[in-house]
Amino acid sequence: EALAIDPAYAAAMATAAYLHAQRHFQGWSLSEETTRTEALQLAWRSVEIAPNNAQVLWMAAFAIWNMAQVDRDRARDLFGRSLLINPNSAMALTLAGWIEIMSGNQGAGRAMITRAQRLNPRDPRGWLMSGALAIAAVIDEDFAGAAAWAERALAQNRRFAVALRVLAVALVRTGRHESARRVVQDLLTVDPGLTISGFLARIPVPLASMVATYAEALRLAGLPE
Repeated sequence: EALAIDPAYAAAMATAAYLHAQRHFQGWSLSEETTRTEALQLAWRSVEIAPNNAQVLWMAAFAIWNMAQVDRDRARDLFGRSLLINPNSAMALTLAGWIEIMSGNQGAGRAMITRAQRLNPRDPRGWLMSGALAIAAVIDEDFAGAAAWAERALAQNRRFAVALRVLAVALVRTGRHESARRVVQDLLTVDPGLTISGFLARIPVPLASMVATYAEALRLAGLPE
């Protein structure tokens, strides 16, 4: 509705792009290619119109990271620009840290998220911060730590699929297969159509080692292929 009133309103464009990316990330999109095209168009146009708006930049960056099939490093550059303009945005730090972790830069990602936690210790989206740190622990093969961070995230948001997936992986890798199968049943309640192949096709996972870890563990925990 905002864009119908003002088609050049960059904040609305970036928000729409961000929400398209969230729908894709969560598996809620019915038309993937249409959603992808629209999200990327909105994201890049918002950056052109408002190149110095920190919130526009991080929202566009998140959309580009999740929706672009090539040149995802451009999203990391946009996160960097956003944080140069506003280094105290807890949300920008959290999502930028998430992307660094997913790219294999766990140290840089952890530092960003730890800073976000200090800046906003009562953030109602603290579960997102804990979930990102759980992923970092999986990449480091610290599966006990991954389980602890995932449980912390789930204490705040029991339907957080990212944390449920991490917890299932961590439980398998620490030998608790039956508990992992129960977590996968909870996961399928939240995301009924989830499969291993669908998850890996939907979410950017640049690290081959992480792909292998997730695929093997989720298979053993009973998630459909």
